[in-house]
Amino acid sequence: MPGRLATTVASRLQVCPSQPDHTRPVEVENQADCLMGIFSNEYARTSDWVRWADFRDAIKDARASGDDPDAPTAEHTHGTPDHRVEAFLRGYRAKSLSARGI
Repeated sequence: MPGRLATTVASRLQVCPSQPDHTRPVEVENQADCLMGIFSNEYARTSDWVRWADFRDAIKDARASGDDPDAPTAEHTHGTPDHRVEAFLRGYRAKSLSARGI
């Protein structure tokens, strides 16, 4: 659910209005991954529920949901596995919203 919420927020914020239509879904998904990193960091800081395994699983899920890097760019809708993980970690590690590209 938080991932879907992050995607909706990123889409509503129009985080990539200058991107061509065929790249917008990838940019929105990467922004959602970044927002998920923000959420994960904040939740980890305020909850004793988050463990290292949860963080590892979030990275694994981001990687698994990426597009095949060998597929034509026009077929990408979620970004490559590396881009998704990079976006999540950028959100998780950044200290301010502006550093996160929001």
